[in-house]
Amino acid sequence: MALDALVQPKQGSTRERWVRAGRDQALRDLLPKFIMESRAEDLLAAIRRGKVSTNIQLRKFHNYCVAMTWLAWPLVPKPQ
Repeated sequence: MALDALVQPKQGSTRERWVRAGRDQALRDLLPKFIMESRAEDLLAAIRRGKVSTNIQLRKFHNYCVAMTWLAWPLVPKPQ
């Protein structure tokens, strides 16, 4: 799972924040999937269910996946 790869090198309170983010119920349908299996509908559903902190963590996770080239291109474009 991609979240595990993100959490593993973290330490202390940063690691705790990411572990807590992984338990967020808004992301329950999105996180178990392989990145390439995720659809736009899954992402939008997580955004709708989540709160501000969920959306912030989701954006950070998305940026991490793009930086690692696990995504060929961003699913969510940056604001212009």
